Amino acid sequence: MKYISLLIIAVLGFTNVHCSKSKSSKTKRYYTNGDPLTLVEGTTMSTGSITESNYQEFDGYYLSDAVEFTQKSEVQTMEERLAGQAGSEDQEETAFTSLPESLKFTFKVKDIGGVKKYIYSSDQLNISFISKDGHLIAESGTSEATDILDLKIQHISVKKDRSAFSLMVFVPKDVKGNKNLVALTFTKPFDRVEQKATGDFDFLSAKNVKIRWPRNQNITLNVCNSKLKSSVHRFESSMNLWSKHINSTSFDVKYLDNPPPFSDLNTHCIYLVDNYFTTGSEDYANMASTYTRARNNFLDSDIFIFEKELRKVRSSVVEWYGVYEIFRVMTHEIGHFLGMGHPTNLLNPSQKTIMSYAKDNTEIRLYPRDIESIQELYK
Repeated sequence: MKYISLLIIAVLGFTNVHCSKSKSSKTKRYYTNGDPLTLVEGTTMSTGSITESNYQEFDGYYLSDAVEFTQKSEVQTMEERLAGQAGSEDQEETAFTSLPESLKFTFKVKDIGGVKKYIYSSDQLNISFISKDGHLIAESGTSEATDILDLKIQHISVKKDRSAFSLMVFVPKDVKGNKNLVALTFTKPFDRVEQKATGDFDFLSAKNVKIRWPRNQNITLNVCNSKLKSSVHRFESSMNLWSKHINSTSFDVKYLDNPPPFSDLNTHCIYLVDNYFTTGSEDYANMASTYTRARNNFLDSDIFIFEKELRKVRSSVVEWYGVYEIFRVMTHEIGHFLGMGHPTNLLNPSQKTIMSYAKDNTEIRLYPRDIESIQELYK
């Protein structure tokens, strides 16, 4: 089995081939200094969304997005992270590119060794399902670049409008002995409608490219860890700083018991990740991060708060919840959740914005540039 991203490099590496209908984001890969399964501890998993009675509904979907968390002994330094984040967050990864027909999937039913199997296949990747009590359970996968893959489906979610579905896949061991957690998103074919801003704006998708939550909907950001329950009001305050400048879409913040994992397309969460380092440096703390998937509008977005990263700054998480940092960090991350990107120069103190990393830019407020940007994004 070739290293590493059999699901990603072997498949999404073909995204430069032309296809006239659908477009999608490139692969995102994060190297972690902890077990990737920590990201989904305490969540409620379900693999029963695809059944014998509805599986044909998912014929013709495209593998449109993948994010991979890969265990690695050495992770990025602060300098490497910042160098890779010049401009909008994940700007390089989320640049829209055409999807080829090789990423179009259909189900094929086969009898293999006397067992009825449902093979969800494209030219590059096959995922094999078997039926258990009427539900399709994934058992293995193969690709052009690898032998049979030992994979375990952790969670399946289907968007309520059937426009997309997601698989969370755990690979227990690659050839270097590392664990991999991969979230795959499949979407129906769609015509890309690119909305351009007038002016100079740093949005999450790309500079001046407007991708946001749909109009005329109420979007709930859920607080999905019991340790964070007492801080819901702080998250509400951070959201209100932004949402009071948005007229076309409404947003609220609520606490949610028994949440699904971050790959779920129907629930948008703030997760607290325990026992997890994202950087190897004690001098730099990546306290939180936001992960978003989109078509013409956002499909899903989730925020991670990294507990051990916080302890580089505060001796205990309980102490941190009640102090200044959480309000500013969450105001920044909720900006990403809404579609805001980083400024072109992250460390430039002259760019007054809550989305900056500039050390002297410590006020908890939206600056005129932030207000102008969020109003332009949602107008």
